[in-house]
Amino acid sequence: MKDLKELLVLVISSANVLSDVLEDKKITLAEMVQFFPLLLKVQPAVNGIDTIGKTLMNLTPEQANELEVMITDDLDIDSVKAKEICKKSIDCILAAVEMIRVIKA
Repeated sequence: MKDLKELLVLVISSANVLSDVLEDKKITLAEMVQFFPLLLKVQPAVNGIDTIGKTLMNLTPEQANELEVMITDDLDIDSVKAKEICKKSIDCILAAVEMIRVIKA
């Protein structure tokens, strides 16, 4: 579950940075600095990439709720939006895990 949380934080943090940076549809050099903190999150997030798929397949309702609470707290949003962001993020993670599996095959 720890690996999943770290990957979820990376996915959501990346989406937030991209959303902010691309708001004016261009990226300036000054805005590039916003990407640097993401680099620190990459290694912890991908360390357990091989176990993420199994974790997601065995996710209990309580664990899903825990992820939604984490997102609600981290992003300071309502639980309905957090649930949608959690689902979209998990879909993204599953697609990435599958892509990595295909690449490694």
